[in-house]
Amino acid sequence: MAGRMAFSPAQRAQAASAYRSLIRSSKFTFQSDPKTYRQFVGRAKDLFSTKVLNPTYLLQPSPSAETSPPTNRQETDINSWIQRFQAELRGVHELSNYLTRNIVQAQHSPDGKRLVVRFTDKTEIGDNSTIKNRTSTASFSQATSSSCCGGAPPDQPTSSSRLSPAALERREKRRLNRSRSLEFLKEIDADTDRAHKT
Repeated sequence: MAGRMAFSPAQRAQAASAYRSLIRSSKFTFQSDPKTYRQFVGRAKDLFSTKVLNPTYLLQPSPSAETSPPTNRQETDINSWIQRFQAELRGVHELSNYLTRNIVQAQHSPDGKRLVVRFTDKTEIGDNSTIKNRTSTASFSQATSSSCCGGAPPDQPTSSSRLSPAALERREKRRLNRSRSLEFLKEIDADTDRAHKT
């Protein structure tokens, strides 16, 4: 089913717009730190290729979806695919807003003794009232005592690393979808570069 799913021109335009918005936000936020900016752009491309532009991912059942018997399987798949795609785009726009409003960077002052934080007119400044409230650490220690770093109790064996043929096939489909998505993102980047040069 994933092979037959294709993005409409409108969906491709929505994805390109969300991608550009995320890149603009990251460029604005990390303008004084080119290394972090490059790393973020790499992560953004991974996000788009593995989730937003990946039909295999979009067709997987949502963990929050209620289990009910589908009336028309193909129609249900298309509706859920479109809903997941729109949800992923909303998440990208939220991430873009979060970057510009909540992330600040600091640089060492010329004398090297202080950090100078770069606030902008878009940065939200709160009153930290929730930080000032003391909370009980007992509930936290009880919650973490039953699990280890990975979340599994330390006495349980980990699952085997061997994959079934179906899992290997799904992995290959994801890899192919990712390469197609990366090609699409390169096209967007090239179009953006051409638009900036003219």
